[in-house]
Amino acid sequence: MTEPETLAATGAAPLPRQRRAWLAALLGFFAPGAGQLYNGEPHTAIVWFAVFAVLNLGFFFGLPNFPPDLPALGLLVALTLGALLLQIAAAVHAFIHARRVAPTPLRRYQRVWLYGLMVIALPALNLAASPPWIKSYYAPSASNVPTLLVGDRFFAEPGYFHHHPPQRGEMAVFRLAADNGTVYVKRIVGLPGDSVQMRGGVLYLNGTAVPRKAIEDYPTQFEGSTVAMHQYVETLPGGASYRILQVGDGGPLDNTPAYTVPAGNYFTLGDNRSNSLDSRALSEFGYVPAAKLIGRAYIVYWPLARLGAKLN
Repeated sequence: MTEPETLAATGAAPLPRQRRAWLAALLGFFAPGAGQLYNGEPHTAIVWFAVFAVLNLGFFFGLPNFPPDLPALGLLVALTLGALLLQIAAAVHAFIHARRVAPTPLRRYQRVWLYGLMVIALPALNLAASPPWIKSYYAPSASNVPTLLVGDRFFAEPGYFHHHPPQRGEMAVFRLAADNGTVYVKRIVGLPGDSVQMRGGVLYLNGTAVPRKAIEDYPTQFEGSTVAMHQYVETLPGGASYRILQVGDGGPLDNTPAYTVPAGNYFTLGDNRSNSLDSRALSEFGYVPAAKLIGRAYIVYWPLARLGAKLN
């Protein structure tokens, strides 16, 4: 088909081939796939756009969620360079093909609004990569070993407790009543109105001992030496079970008064009972107000060896 024939079919004068090539390249750079669509190659356009979208999603999801260590930084740099190279390649590809292809009548998918939509869709996808219903946190201490190890990165669901009443046994992310900006993660064991006490290292709820079953010792490093800590499976009323660690049963927080949890507050404990500052230290830590609950911790995603470790 010649250019005069195209003019008759479209009712408008086509752009000169050189200008069409530069326009295709510009579209291809800002939204890989848009230039290919402009050239009348819808299937190729889908492939370019999908690959670029995946690279972008990987970068914007990883940026706030992955730890700033060398492997993660290397991956983010690779994703950034990959996206940039893809943009350049898409622009070059669209430019070359636009110069080779003669103008043809516009098809239904070759509309200005569709190119604009492709450009807008990319930042929208990037925002979707960091949704408000998921947030990443870091475990800097051993207060929840063996459930959370030092250095673990885990996901939490912000706002989870706005729609689900906290339950005994749930791992919660929160701030304290005297909010100093620090975010904590501990296990909820006492609900409003509960009586909570530690006697000889055993947790008592409402005057009844919470069952715990001894299992194999847990080896841990202390001052360069391997120390075997006592390990138990503790089972709360309601059925939540999890592992806890204790050096012994005579520590300062292994025997406490009976605390009555005030209305609108929760009593929390770390799973590493001999190495956790929690609600047992009433003057230093205290109860956790419902208004300070950020969300529920639910799964470890980093390091890779811990990927998928559930927290509830």
